[in-house]
Amino acid sequence: MLTILVVEDEPLFAQTLKHLIELNPLYIVTDIAVDSMEALASAEERKPDLALVDLQLAHGSTGFSVAAKLNELGVACLFTSGKAPSFPVPDLALGCLLKPFSQQDLVRTLKAAEDIIRAREGVRAHR
Repeated sequence: MLTILVVEDEPLFAQTLKHLIELNPLYIVTDIAVDSMEALASAEERKPDLALVDLQLAHGSTGFSVAAKLNELGVACLFTSGKAPSFPVPDLALGCLLKPFSQQDLVRTLKAAEDIIRAREGVRAHR
């Protein structure tokens, strides 16, 4: 099972994203956070495998700073945004899912992210 933290400050979009993710019984949303403080507190408590992080968040938070902190906690990140970052972000995120996206885009992107996460876990297990 892949556990996912949604970091999104738009309530309707966050709930829709949660619903779409959980259409796959192998994925579960551990929490929805609206800013950096909530995201970090949730990640420390619930230890998700992946965080879907919007680039523009509440209370002046940015997805970049949230991703940097989540990575330090061992949580892989995938950006969700209406506009892709104008620079490469391989140290911060597995990629960027551009809004608006279809359910098929989400399914495909989550599967690719899961494959990367599982491959990383396999490498760590063999060390």
